[in-house]
Amino acid sequence: MPIKQTKADLQEIVSLQLEHLNVMHELLSVLKEENRLLEDVNRKLKEEVVRFRGKVDDRGV
Repeated sequence: MPIKQTKADLQEIVSLQLEHLNVMHELLSVLKEENRLLEDVNRKLKEEVVRFRGKVDDRGV
């Protein structure tokens, strides 16, 4: 036999779902920022490698 839910029960469920969506949105924002930072560090590291290789090549090593 199906369980009957009151309007208050459904409102509570919807409220919890909204809360969970907000938390997921916050987590996605954090992940996007971390990704941006990682991409920035990766770009800088690539530039350093290119500079280092240039110095090594200039020395004839």
